[in-house]
Amino acid sequence: MSVSAASPTPERARSGTSRPSRAGARYWYHIRFSDDEVRRRRVEVFLHRFERFYHTLGRPEGMVLYRRPGTHDYYFSCGPFEYAGRIYREFPAERLDHPPEGELELIFGQQPC
Repeated sequence: MSVSAASPTPERARSGTSRPSRAGARYWYHIRFSDDEVRRRRVEVFLHRFERFYHTLGRPEGMVLYRRPGTHDYYFSCGPFEYAGRIYREFPAERLDHPPEGELELIFGQQPC
């Protein structure tokens, strides 16, 4: 799986689920699936794992998943939690230092970006 670089040295999520240090802060992540991964149905597996992660965390407020229309780019926040554990090892993601911008399609969750 390729990850686009928003910065020269993108910060990666740490293992373990923790909360951001500042109150109200949210972590944002980006995953870009290749055409081959789409053909191998990796996107469907990711969506399933993300939803299970949501339920495992107790349905945290602010946990959302977006897709940039016409691409295989997905942006998401796990609310007050870091993206971690088995799902991160299977689907590594780039941590962003700001919420995603531009036209986005809400795939999962209830809170707009």
